[in-house]
Amino acid sequence: MKEENFASHIRRLETFAAARPALYRLRVAVLATLGYCYLLAIVLILLVIVAVTAYAIRFNAVALKILWIPLALVGLVLRSLWITIPEPDGTPLTREQAPAFSIS
Repeated sequence: MKEENFASHIRRLETFAAARPALYRLRVAVLATLGYCYLLAIVLILLVIVAVTAYAIRFNAVALKILWIPLALVGLVLRSLWITIPEPDGTPLTREQAPAFSIS
């Protein structure tokens, strides 16, 4: 996407968010939910592949060599969902130190 096109898209979304904030929040929530549903579907498909493969070839050394690949992908997808946000560096501000940032 070209930068002008991207900026135009952002301006349209900002206008939409200012005009109808509840609908915009709903739209963002639906898109986030769809993203998580997609990842869940990927995990489930990979687990079905593992289960079908394990059932078809009965566990042995060859099965373990084959099954580690989809299991590693499941682990990667699940690991990508586990995020931590570190506490920011710096000095905490009070309302008196920064009155412009206070929400009233």
